[in-house]
Amino acid sequence: METLDQQIEILVQQAPQDGVTVNLIKVIAPLLKQTASQLRHPEYHVIQGEGEGWLLTTLSNRVRPEQEKSVIYAFPTEDDAQEYAARNNDHRTLVVSVPIIHILFQLIALQQVDSVIFVEHAGGAPTGTEVACGGFRRQIQQQIEAYQAQLSSTFKPSIPPDIA
Repeated sequence: METLDQQIEILVQQAPQDGVTVNLIKVIAPLLKQTASQLRHPEYHVIQGEGEGWLLTTLSNRVRPEQEKSVIYAFPTEDDAQEYAARNNDHRTLVVSVPIIHILFQLIALQQVDSVIFVEHAGGAPTGTEVACGGFRRQIQQQIEAYQAQLSSTFKPSIPPDIA
């Protein structure tokens, strides 16, 4: 299993070499590592549906059933993920192992997902640490904006005094 730094490096190596993505990964890497370090496992197992997307589960509020949210469960073991899929009668799925940094990075793009629930204990009920996607995306945006502000303050083109 890779360390968090190794997972970041793999993410950088797999990123498109478009001159932007690699820099963005490096800018948000501290936030990715900070969030990942609050979780118990370096990788989790997610259930993948037929279209290669991660399986979404819709949860309803017990007091207000009209309030729903879409979550992805990330399990500590493959057996836990398979058991969850079997309990929900979803046999057209595949369990994939995904490094924690990669899961967190995917949250940037998963607009239809409200949260990822990281199940921390094997063999238990699917409860655990919830990472709200909206809040996480806001933190990433703040990190990027701070980096851009730092860049603009350090890059001041010098205009020659005799330009006219």
